[in-house]
Amino acid sequence: VVQEIVYAIVCRNLKELVYKQGIFKNKILNYGILILLVIEAIVFLTPIGSFISIETLSLNIILNALLFNLVAFIIYELIKPILKRLFKD
Repeated sequence: VVQEIVYAIVCRNLKELVYKQGIFKNKILNYGILILLVIEAIVFLTPIGSFISIETLSLNIILNALLFNLVAFIIYELIKPILKRLFKD
């Protein structure tokens, strides 16, 4: 799910960098991400997750997932200037 959030933020515009777009300009996207994070927190941090057989993740796995998604975010952002030069529309 973290990868989907990163992809949604990065791919709002395939040619403009995130900081130029304004990360908090799309209010609907931000509300959606907030709701998603609240739902995930409820499922993973409360006993509700045990009712649907969700295993708790170790801190090491969570940090690895965040690191990999940070790398993906950087790669997506580095590709954008190349796309901007290749596709002038």
